[in-house]
Amino acid sequence: MSTRTLTCPVGTSAVDAAYDCTNTWLAVLSSAHIRVLRREDPSRSFHPHGVLQLDDSDKHVSSLAWAPPDQGPLLAAGTGAGRLMLWACDPTSPEPCWTRIARLQAGKASLRQLAFDPSSATHACTLAAACEDGFVRFFERNDRDPSHTAWEPCNSLRCSGAAGKPTCLSWHDIGDGAAHGTALPSLLLVGTSRGQAAVWWLRKETASWVKATDLPLAGDGEGTGPAHAGRPIAAAGLESVTSAAWGPALGRAHETVATASGSVVTLCTLRGTIDALEVRRSAVLPHDSPVWQVGWNPLGTWLACSTQRGQVCLWRPDFGGEWQLCNVVAGEAAMQE
Repeated sequence: MSTRTLTCPVGTSAVDAAYDCTNTWLAVLSSAHIRVLRREDPSRSFHPHGVLQLDDSDKHVSSLAWAPPDQGPLLAAGTGAGRLMLWACDPTSPEPCWTRIARLQAGKASLRQLAFDPSSATHACTLAAACEDGFVRFFERNDRDPSHTAWEPCNSLRCSGAAGKPTCLSWHDIGDGAAHGTALPSLLLVGTSRGQAAVWWLRKETASWVKATDLPLAGDGEGTGPAHAGRPIAAAGLESVTSAAWGPALGRAHETVATASGSVVTLCTLRGTIDALEVRRSAVLPHDSPVWQVGWNPLGTWLACSTQRGQVCLWRPDFGGEWQLCNVVAGEAAMQE
């Protein structure tokens, strides 16, 4: 295992940050504005590309999300007052030109996380918002509008009281359905405040979301590897699920999802059709501090887990299928501990 120290000056105090899926765009949230940076090829460094000023009533931004690349530079922000804001950049302008194209009310409660459906090439661009009131609400762009700036609420799903409130979201890329030889509906992984996670699917006939299956998550103190896989555990007492990530399938016979709760990351595999999903807990990855976020590489062969200590732990399976901690990327503060 190796440790590497990296620095990336962004010119502002960072409260939150979000990359797009191509790692071309970076949005950095501060207390008064959102700074946008862009990576210019072939350089690996980011350069300033505009500042999005926030109104006094919208300064309590709680989540950022980038739309898929085929939607152009499009950034969404959710606030503690339940508002959604969307900004678009004019790609034809020689200078950075960001315009707020929509301001929507998703509810009165805080928005915990936003997530765009990555499969927007096959249907209308869709944005999901996890709300503190227990709902996940969905918004679609009205493609009949010539300006492509009209966004409308389309449907919602509600997490039951026992499951807790939705805390994190991750879409399945519907393009991966071709790898299974089946056409899969829209799928969404939802983690909750009571340490649970479930896969939901969209029934197009009724435009309603249906729970497909719950995931068998692990608690603190559990180990990793096949010896722990598939062991039944109780959901009660688990910490809030802080992050969830649906891994790329890329021809595999199964899907893999990762969820973080406390200092533990759980990997689960899913097989079968949507009405008969087989779910298995395949690995449990322990960390020495709470995990804030998890993310896959484009091939689904590496998993990155960022922790409260300011580290990013990089995991990958060995030839026997055992997940190993291979690298740790640390900030300067973490290295000094």
